[in-house]
Amino acid sequence: MAREREQLGLPLPSDAELPAVLIQIPTFNEGALVRRTLAAAMALDWPRDRLQVQGLDDSTNESPELEREAVAAAQ
Repeated sequence: MAREREQLGLPLPSDAELPAVLIQIPTFNEGALVRRTLAAAMALDWPRDRLQVQGLDDSTNESPELEREAVAAAQ
């Protein structure tokens, strides 16, 4: 726990030094949860040029359309 406090006390690296991050969100028939999940991922405090969010949805209901709408709204 002391090491964690020490690490949290260090200054953050510059945006240019941060790694690229890929977030994959697999879903199946999740409905409106898809929107909230994508919104939460996009709200992360990370440089946009280093953040990629993928929705992986093979639903049989309206979820894929909700996901497309959420992606379009986030762009």
